[in-house]
Amino acid sequence: MKIKAVLFCVLVCLLFCCSAFSAAAYSFPGSGIVTEMRYRSHSSNSSSNGLTVFIFIAVLLVVIISKYLKYKSEFPKDQDTAAHRKLQAMSQWQPTASSYGEPKNFTEQITGQIRKRDLNFSADKFIWLIENYFIAYMDAYNEQDLELLEKLTTEDIFFIDKADIEDQLQNGVSHKRKRISFQTDYLYKYDYNDKYEYVSAYIKSRMIDYMENNQTGESYYGSKSKDVFTFYTITLRRKLSEKTIISENVKSIPCPNCGAPMDAVVAGRCSYCGKSSMVTDSPWKISAVRKTELGDDLGRSGIFRIT
Repeated sequence: MKIKAVLFCVLVCLLFCCSAFSAAAYSFPGSGIVTEMRYRSHSSNSSSNGLTVFIFIAVLLVVIISKYLKYKSEFPKDQDTAAHRKLQAMSQWQPTASSYGEPKNFTEQITGQIRKRDLNFSADKFIWLIENYFIAYMDAYNEQDLELLEKLTTEDIFFIDKADIEDQLQNGVSHKRKRISFQTDYLYKYDYNDKYEYVSAYIKSRMIDYMENNQTGESYYGSKSKDVFTFYTITLRRKLSEKTIISENVKSIPCPNCGAPMDAVVAGRCSYCGKSSMVTDSPWKISAVRKTELGDDLGRSGIFRIT
């Protein structure tokens, strides 16, 4: 649009100048027939030559302006165009829970798949088990308890976490995650092969999360009093031949540390002695725990056979 406007203005100016030049050439005053004829002959030659030079200059000017505008159009400044607004909006976009898209809730489908082989499997009880394991896992880190951690996890993740805790002990620090509450948790992926089955859950939790100096007890990262919202995925694994051993009628079981009754809906820690506890001998083990951020790729939701 700008190029067309400039060229139109140049053309108008050119026509105006040509008109003015022609009018001036034919309106010069003279006296007598001979004088007027001589003047017209001289004026005609002069005006023809002048008009030719003027047209050449005008055309050259149009070409120069066209080239300049074409060059500028290839390197545009910020403009309020639809494309620019789109690019600007993309640069200012920040991921949110709604725009990111959380993994789909496949609890019902996964439950149906597992119950084809394990009729005692219960989604509610299994999600409670996940919460129990999640809290016990965090408590193992809080207390730097390698024995509890080994009971909770598969071999591969245990050696990774063991190295992490040993590194913390060497540096005199510990990672504390306390006062955990669950906002949302559901099953989103089920993988299986001829030997194992893996169930992955998505967890929205609220907790106190900080790093502590073991000698001074002071926090050097995070707050000891302020809750934060966190997003985790946790994967549990068991042998494909194993069956559910959690009874639907279980109301309470004794704490393995002090013998006090622990309500089955209380996960991870005895309310009497305060010790972390595995409240079941379930064959499920933690094979992965991952803290995520909004926008992370959590992979596909669904049921998959793996090699």
